[in-house]
Amino acid sequence: MTARELQIVELVALGHTNAEIGTELWITENTVKHALKRMFRKLEVSSRAEMVAQLSADQN
Repeated sequence: MTARELQIVELVALGHTNAEIGTELWITENTVKHALKRMFRKLEVSSRAEMVAQLSADQN
């Protein structure tokens, strides 16, 4: 995971929407959507909740 992807995951875990994440990171909402799609493929998950759960489990 890249540093930017980790920033996105952290904000997803806090319950932020794509639009809120974009505003926070100074990127477009569309960029957030594409990043999430890439991350889902990398992690072989299909939802934001699965992604957060998997990464949380990996850290423990």
